[in-house]
Amino acid sequence: SPSGWTNNEIGLAWLKQVFDHYTKKQARLSYQLLILDGHGSYVTQDFLQYCEENRILLAVFPPHLTHTLQPLDVGDFFPLFWRAWLTSFKEESIFKSFKATGIWPLEREVILKRFYLETYEERDSSSGLSEADWRKMRALV
Repeated sequence: SPSGWTNNEIGLAWLKQVFDHYTKKQARLSYQLLILDGHGSYVTQDFLQYCEENRILLAVFPPHLTHTLQPLDVGDFFPLFWRAWLTSFKEESIFKSFKATGIWPLEREVILKRFYLETYEERDSSSGLSEADWRKMRALV
């Protein structure tokens, strides 16, 4: 049944096609450890049975405690991430990024230049469009 961004089928497909596929080789004949946040799409009979049959041990965090127990939340990761975020995610950088792409303020020439490898006059006729056709399309954009 659907449950937010995932469901039972997606959870099982992820287990088989992503987790098991990319970790089985390193595990060789040993067990693999999968740490989960306890989302409902993981705790299904099919999910658990696949884990048992494929030597995957499950460690499921208790509800509402991932912020306390999840390794990347309590280790050094978040402080490093937050410093990088504060350094790079500034109003000035955001405005420059939008301006560089021509999105805001709207400057269609900035956008169009990214798609043109040569000028209209230099374009060969292999596309079947004449120079006048290209000008009409440019005017429409």
